[in-house]
Amino acid sequence: VVVYSIAESIVKDSSFDLIEHLAYEIGRKVISSYEMIDAVKVLVRKPDAPVDGIFESMETEIAVRRSEAVISFGSNMGDSEQTIRLAIDAIKQIEGVEVKRCSSLYWTEPVGYEDQDDFLNGCLVISTYLKPTELLHNLQKIELDLGRVRTIKNGPRTIDLDILLMSGVRLDTEELTIPHPRMYER
Repeated sequence: VVVYSIAESIVKDSSFDLIEHLAYEIGRKVISSYEMIDAVKVLVRKPDAPVDGIFESMETEIAVRRSEAVISFGSNMGDSEQTIRLAIDAIKQIEGVEVKRCSSLYWTEPVGYEDQDDFLNGCLVISTYLKPTELLHNLQKIELDLGRVRTIKNGPRTIDLDILLMSGVRLDTEELTIPHPRMYER
């Protein structure tokens, strides 16, 4: 009955062009509402869909699950320790993300472009139901909000946030590769 109420409120309060998007939003809301639920499958069936042909209905089934991910962070401009604290606080505020563990901070020499200060680094383990690209876009927004400017490849930066690993995810697109291809250099 409770899950039905969630689905009903989403359908009543929003409109969706795609039934896939509706199914995903229902799954996200169920998982975010109940910490003990790690995965959910949502089936949405639309009778009399506006599609050519003789169809009784159109349907989609979407699985939404909670994953663990490892995010690295690093900074070598300004007050690196304060910037990292602000980044971690911002990550904690992302809807659908829970920070589980945070490593100690440590200094490393720069890799690639070496004419710059050392980096203060660390990693977070998070739990999330966000898709990898949704997580990436949230992290990139935090970087921009904290003054990240991309001018020199591997150059100095106020903050760098990378998804190193995500449980059950192998991805290699132009925008994002998981596991991170240079993870072992960090």
